[in-house]
Amino acid sequence: MSAIVRTVPDDESEDEFGDSSSFSHLPDEMVLQILRELIDLKTLCVCKLVCKRFFRIAHQVRTISFTAPSNFNWKTSDGRASIWSAIESLNSFKMVKSLSIEVPSSCHEGVNKRCSLFKWKIIKFGNKLDSFVFLSPNSVYHNKESHDNENGHEQVVEEGDVRITKKKRNIALQCLSDAVRSHSMMLICIENIPSLEKVVMTDSDKRWRISVSGGKIAEMRNGLSSAAAITDQILLRFSCKVSNCYVPLLELPVSGYVLKGVTLFLCERDDLPEGNDGSVTINDINDNLVDKEEAAYSEAMMEIFKNHSGGMEGQDTFVAYYVI
Repeated sequence: MSAIVRTVPDDESEDEFGDSSSFSHLPDEMVLQILRELIDLKTLCVCKLVCKRFFRIAHQVRTISFTAPSNFNWKTSDGRASIWSAIESLNSFKMVKSLSIEVPSSCHEGVNKRCSLFKWKIIKFGNKLDSFVFLSPNSVYHNKESHDNENGHEQVVEEGDVRITKKKRNIALQCLSDAVRSHSMMLICIENIPSLEKVVMTDSDKRWRISVSGGKIAEMRNGLSSAAAITDQILLRFSCKVSNCYVPLLELPVSGYVLKGVTLFLCERDDLPEGNDGSVTINDINDNLVDKEEAAYSEAMMEIFKNHSGGMEGQDTFVAYYVI
């Protein structure tokens, strides 16, 4: 059997090509086009280890997607290593323009069926989170016909249950915790990746979505003094005013959905600058819609703020400390 001899060009070292000899005849531009198809962060990090050439070219990709593992945890006990290692890996890709991050849904233990339907949105935010809204119906019908078939044609008014409202409030505050941490993670990425033009964050159950792009990113970046101001602040304090509204029945004219037993919680940062009361507007809620269900929940939020805001109750203050 004859020996196989691999020839390395005079202007390249053995270490430069490593195991990528099959790519040695391809120009860098073509290799980059191939690597740009591998948008998964973990896959790109593995490719970087192949050889020096791949390491150099991989850092030129423009789009990255990161899916956190199922055991992802915001807490420092187990989760800090995974989240911070992911952020550090992301920070090395300085030419990325579009970033998509998906994290597992939070586990809300003890949630019964009547509390399991919910979505939330960060309504107003910049370098700080200004306002957050959580909406949870007891029942969701995709159209009026399905509602009438199950409930009869007479409009049944569903009374609010104090115990269920309390459980929903606890879930809303857990979601607020996720919102604060997700917003902080987004800020770190914006600060450390100078070419970033779009960031989208979601959870695996599609209960929430945060999206920022273009001039908003530039505005947020300009307002950040340094990355250390965020990454060193492992313990975050968040204080907000919490109010809620209950609507027995919502018929949504645009989507056609019918929602019963709808509870909405609004959290607004209590240290907003004078003249900026964080008031929610319809345009704020209607941004960045993805699918029909999300659009229906957003429509429900708009309907409540437009036609039922007089039913908002309570202005208690919630103060929490979050570990990111």
